[in-house]
Amino acid sequence: SDQAQLRFKLNKAAGSSESYQLTVNEKGVLIEAPSSAGLFYGLQTLWQLLPPAIEAKSKVEGVNWSLPYCSIKDAPRVGWRGLMLDVARHFFTKE
Repeated sequence: SDQAQLRFKLNKAAGSSESYQLTVNEKGVLIEAPSSAGLFYGLQTLWQLLPPAIEAKSKVEGVNWSLPYCSIKDAPRVGWRGLMLDVARHFFTKE
C-alpha cells in the first residue's frame, strides 16, 4: 500500500528497558524497544516531532501534518532516576 504506517516492535536485544530507536522514513514510523517503557519514551519523542497543533483541543486548519525523516537512538545515561529538592526556594523552620 502507498500509505505510511505507525509500527511498534518489541526487541529484547535492543538495550536497556527504557531505550528505543525511532525511525521515520518513506515507509512510515517504526518505534523499536526492548520493553513497553522504551516504546512509551519513543512515542513521547514522536509526539515532540509533530507540529504544536497536536496539543490543540479542536481541529486546526492549515497544518502540515508531516514528520521529518530521521533516525533517533536514545537510552538513559544512568540506570536510576532522582529528584532534586531545592530547599532554597522554600521556607522551612529550623526543626
